[in-house]
Amino acid sequence: MNVSKASKRMKLDKVSVLIAEQAEPIRAAMLAMLKQQGIAQCRGVHDLKRMKLALKEHPFDLVVAADDLDADVFRTLRSVRMGQLGANPFSVITVMVDQTNARSLKRSMLCGADDILLKPVVPRKVFERAKHIAYNRLPFAATKDYIGPYRKQIGLHPSTPLLEVLNTLRDKMEGKSFSLESLKEAVNTCMAQVRDVQLDSLALRLEYTCGLVLKAYANQNITPAIQTNLADLTESLREAAKIARALTQPDLYKTCLSLADRTEALAAEYDAPEPSSLELLGKLSRAF
Repeated sequence: MNVSKASKRMKLDKVSVLIAEQAEPIRAAMLAMLKQQGIAQCRGVHDLKRMKLALKEHPFDLVVAADDLDADVFRTLRSVRMGQLGANPFSVITVMVDQTNARSLKRSMLCGADDILLKPVVPRKVFERAKHIAYNRLPFAATKDYIGPYRKQIGLHPSTPLLEVLNTLRDKMEGKSFSLESLKEAVNTCMAQVRDVQLDSLALRLEYTCGLVLKAYANQNITPAIQTNLADLTESLREAAKIARALTQPDLYKTCLSLADRTEALAAEYDAPEPSSLELLGKLSRAF
């Protein structure tokens, strides 16, 4: 969508923004710029404790955080994405990063951020980039370890299923309102779709891992790598069980747990498996 055209009819009075930045002058300049643009619901915090408290208190549409706020800032942002902190896991997330810090750049991508701004950041650029993201948001990928925009740089499988997620920043810019109840309903609906995609991603992983194990047995290449792959298979099945439980699918939940127990037992005897165990792997691979 053309952002310049959208800007002419943009409504910002309902948009809420959190700025998490240690440096008071930078934080104040960003808050002042946002208020000048008509965003009245903006809050600034200078440490991680207050950031977590703010996220628990309010479902922000845009979260802007500096990479040097705290050593745990990326873990906190990932918790937001995974639905473990706050009421809006689909907030637009922007991370301001020191361009010389390669580790921060990588962690910004792995935590599920929508946008990465290289320091020093001009306050108005935060607003301009947020508008762009609101109307040009990348589809999300969802695996057991990651929820966020699809990026090749973080090693996602090319066949990873993608989905469009709730975008309250864009919705509010277009004049839509959310009560706490309607937001909760929208988040739950979208999170259920995320869980479905996570299951699809796990299916790809399970199929691939089963294939590795079956090929090794077929080639009589009996090494500890088989045991490692079977342990990975067991972990994936237990993760699938957790997702099935979250989706209220009791039959799938029980099936995944039962299969996990059997693959765990196979790992213990990987060097001399029973024929029935290999037959199970073949069925499991075909099923996924």
